[in-house]
Amino acid sequence: KLQFLYLIVFGTNLEMGTMKSLAAALLVAAADAATLRAAGAAAGVFMGSQFKYSSIFNATAGAGIYRATHSQEYGLSTVGNMCKWGAVQPHRGNYTFERCQASLRYAQSAGQKFRGHNLCWGNNNPPWLLAITDPDELREVLRGHINATLRAVDGAYAWDVVNEAVSEGKQWLKPSPPWYPAVPDYIDVAFRAARAAAPDALLFYNDFRAEEMGTVKSDNVYNMVKSMVARGVPIDGVGLQMHLKVAPNATKIGENIARLGALGLQVHITEMDVICADPCPPAALEAQAQVYADVLRVCLEHKKTCRSFETWGFTDAVTWLTGDRCATGNCHPLPYDESYNAKPAVAAMLKVLAEFAE
Repeated sequence: KLQFLYLIVFGTNLEMGTMKSLAAALLVAAADAATLRAAGAAAGVFMGSQFKYSSIFNATAGAGIYRATHSQEYGLSTVGNMCKWGAVQPHRGNYTFERCQASLRYAQSAGQKFRGHNLCWGNNNPPWLLAITDPDELREVLRGHINATLRAVDGAYAWDVVNEAVSEGKQWLKPSPPWYPAVPDYIDVAFRAARAAAPDALLFYNDFRAEEMGTVKSDNVYNMVKSMVARGVPIDGVGLQMHLKVAPNATKIGENIARLGALGLQVHITEMDVICADPCPPAALEAQAQVYADVLRVCLEHKKTCRSFETWGFTDAVTWLTGDRCATGNCHPLPYDESYNAKPAVAAMLKVLAEFAE
């Protein structure tokens, strides 16, 4: 491609200064076209990545390359923890939105869409909230928190309104302190409050191990959101997290996306990573790349429904999959290695995106 650009520019009779300027512009365009961000835009899907707040904002040597890579490669982002309940309302009525707001501003300055994560979950909740047991009080606290957060962090593209609430058993919902079973309708309450506070944001239910058609959990998620749609509860989509250890069944993922789309809902791949256990040799890296490519392809095959493809981080240097989560010491789960070099997964995804370019 670069040789072709040089041939176009230097094979003409332009003045030297003009040729240099044109060559520089063409080379910048060629470099931009090679990013996941630009390739995703051409294919009609957001390519996104979660980021760690401290790695974006800390003035350290590592933060520079982290921020530069994230802002260049991705068109959508999510901050990992700074918009969760424990971060924005650690004490009752004492809101600390600054880091969540700064995360939104960073995404906007980088020309990225911002997904807020999350408004209601059974984890990461402060002690004062867990101490409340009265259902009516919990409903009011939930409405107040969502209203305050969405008005203070205005401008997000989408929010994970409720996170990881569904069970893998016969009952739809699993225990999620303090919300369930104390407040049986807490999901409805959360979504209605979110729509009232942020009428233009997309509202999502987000969960793990609900990706493939035909599992108990994916059926539970489907039946729950189908019921919400039928009852007029304002929901716009389902986030499929896609934390993977082995290659998934791409056909069943596609079938699941299709049935959610048939309800009029969007699907976002929200937290994808693919474990490649130490020492992650070349053959394993290629297998990892194939998983990323296969899931991206399924998303693009249903891109009227699947609008966003996001990984939970982008570099193995900064990942939640460390320590006890990795039996061999390092999971190597993301598209860029610890030194910010692109792994085979990046080329594999770029190839798939090129096939679907509009």
